[in-house]
Amino acid sequence: MRLRFLAAQQGGLLSAGILLSLVGTIAMLVQPLLVAALISALVGGESAAAEITTLVVLFTADVICGAVGGYLVARAGENIVLDLRVLVMRRILRAKIPALASRDRGDLFTRVSADTSLARVALSSSVSQLATSVLSVVGCLALMFVLDLWLALLSVATVAVTSIACVGLVKAIRRSAVENRQHNSDFGSVVLSQLSNVETIKALQAEGDELDRSTAQATRARGSGLKVARIAALLTPAMNVGTQLALALVIIVGAARAGQGLMSMDALVAFILYVLYLVSPLVVALMSVSQFQQGRAALDRVGELNQIEAEGFRDESPRGEHLVRSPVALAAAEPADSVTVAPAGELVRFDGVGLTYAGREEPALRGLDLMLPVRGLSAIVGPSGAGKSTVFKLLERFYDADEGTVYWKGEDIRSLALEDLRARIGFVSQDGSLTRGSVWENLTLGAPGTSRAAAWDVLGAVGLDDTVRSLPQGLDHVLGEEGSGLSGGQRQRLALARALLRQPEVLLLDEATAHLDSDSEARISTVIASLARSMQVVMIAHRLSTVVGAAQILVLEDGRVTGTGRHGDLMQDHETYRRLVSQQFEQPVAGR
Repeated sequence: MRLRFLAAQQGGLLSAGILLSLVGTIAMLVQPLLVAALISALVGGESAAAEITTLVVLFTADVICGAVGGYLVARAGENIVLDLRVLVMRRILRAKIPALASRDRGDLFTRVSADTSLARVALSSSVSQLATSVLSVVGCLALMFVLDLWLALLSVATVAVTSIACVGLVKAIRRSAVENRQHNSDFGSVVLSQLSNVETIKALQAEGDELDRSTAQATRARGSGLKVARIAALLTPAMNVGTQLALALVIIVGAARAGQGLMSMDALVAFILYVLYLVSPLVVALMSVSQFQQGRAALDRVGELNQIEAEGFRDESPRGEHLVRSPVALAAAEPADSVTVAPAGELVRFDGVGLTYAGREEPALRGLDLMLPVRGLSAIVGPSGAGKSTVFKLLERFYDADEGTVYWKGEDIRSLALEDLRARIGFVSQDGSLTRGSVWENLTLGAPGTSRAAAWDVLGAVGLDDTVRSLPQGLDHVLGEEGSGLSGGQRQRLALARALLRQPEVLLLDEATAHLDSDSEARISTVIASLARSMQVVMIAHRLSTVVGAAQILVLEDGRVTGTGRHGDLMQDHETYRRLVSQQFEQPVAGR
């Protein structure tokens, strides 16, 4: 990520905040001179009202400018964090699936959440603090040279020695900060993995092992964090040693020079005040550089996300305009008597398609040929690992084929705009894929223009309307993580309703009835049969009882279609299909 680009977006606020802070710093720099003038007036028996009034004004200006300037800089920092997070999330959500699959989810989470928050330090607060600190240091030194050249040279020489040592500490902080960010990221990855699999961990009684694993990662993060803290803790004492030594020398030498008449007492007091004023800005300046380095380390990690290969969308919004069409009243649709008559026309064709996933030697698909008509119910069956889900991934263009071509209505699918292609496809995964949010938010995800009436239509079509009406807030009832608050079958039906709301041309169902009871399965099967009269419905099926009425059943083995036909034909002619059916009905799935 380009630092100047991000900072430029908030240039007005940053400039105003820094300018006000600089004005406050100037007011502070003038104060020792006024103190000297006040002492001179009091010693001379003159009125000091003007000096006192001016000091009060300067103190007030210092406080007000510092407070307002600090707020403006902080506001700019928060805006930068927001802009950066939006930028990063746009990149992640637009990323190609293979690029995301190769990265650790916990690491991505840490970069998006924790690392981006450090942008405010690197791009706002540290910049402002550095600017005001530099002005303070330069101003103090300049005025010290005006007051007494030899005392100023003595002070600079003393402070310079410790400053050089502190520069090395700042560089060490950045190196340690990079290591600490990575360790925190690793810890986040472990925690996310454990939260995603907490039921499995409990069932296997592996809580102790997993606690040891997370503790080990947390200990590593603590160790590298302490390393950063140790180095950072040396900065302030190192600078204090230099400034305290300078102050002691100034008092001793300055008193001697004042006694010799080489400088006045009021000038010595002002000089001592400037030495004291010099301590804090020097420490803040070095700490600001340290914080900037830590922020840069985090921003470097965030910037690496910019290297993730992104999908190509035609415009900023990855939605086709027909996503917000008014859906049909599916609940009123009459169920089809049969979908065994193959409709005319070709919708999708796979021609010699092959795909090998990264990191795997064996291809998931090899020389795959299949055709999906414009309408009807098609089922894809086969043993585990045959490549069934890969067909869906290629059709959605989550992956592109290594060889061969996928055609949509005779056109190479890669020539279609992604937003147009995906707007024409409805997809229901095996687990339903719901998110934290209301029923309404989950239902209308991807279809923001949906009316309430249309929502109730599709819920009725999948037999979920009564369930939703019974919830405390109905459509606005908030679900937990992954749709908790609904049963497995209810979550799947909600996901199916969401897909139907898009009015797709092809509906992809990855074992959409896996978690349904017999009554719900029969109702959904009726809805699917009705839908197949007007669109292509493709179902990956493990429960073969759900596909016996399909217009075509495609049997996949080892990445190839080895048989196509209806249930009766395949039972007679295809040994693998016959074996799958025989095994399933001889050993029914538990719970059916």
